[in-house]
Amino acid sequence: MQRTVNDLVMRDSFTTGEVALLWNVAPRTVTKVTDRAYDALPSYRIGGGLDRRMPRDTLVTFMKTHGIPLMRLEDPLVPRILFACTNKAVVEEFSGDAFIVRFAETVLATGIALQLFWPALVVLDYDFCPDADAVSREVRAYPTHPIVVGIGMGQHVGYENVDSFVNKKLIADGLLRVDLIRLLAKRYENKKGG
Repeated sequence: MQRTVNDLVMRDSFTTGEVALLWNVAPRTVTKVTDRAYDALPSYRIGGGLDRRMPRDTLVTFMKTHGIPLMRLEDPLVPRILFACTNKAVVEEFSGDAFIVRFAETVLATGIALQLFWPALVVLDYDFCPDADAVSREVRAYPTHPIVVGIGMGQHVGYENVDSFVNKKLIADGLLRVDLIRLLAKRYENKKGG
């Protein structure tokens, strides 16, 4: 099974290949950073090969020092939720919760947020988003494999593109919040167990 970025968020140490996945570079690039004479990434060898292992705190310190975005490494237990092509009022209901929330108004902004924000869950409004099925398919295919929750007035959404769908009439009753918490709890419970 191919490892994803979300599989790494709870780890205490990282291999060269895992750091390469986090940084979106080739493993050889990470090896060069660990081998350089000046300002190298502290690591230790695994077995007799070229692979190295970096403790989490060492990696985080190195990334902070060199301005490399920490993404979800700094606090992996606080879920990141991206509201894509949604009404801003829906997003405001989640301010102050135990989530880190971002809002992307357009499809382009959604793509950029996926790369920079690494959400664990994406809420996609099927009423606002043009070609929402195609967008949700692309979001699900993203390397971090975020959970996708669709919201809208109709129930005609195919579940092959979303993990859950919430009718907008029920959002005021707190169903969206309950559904997001349930899906995130399931994902993070799987990470702790595996």
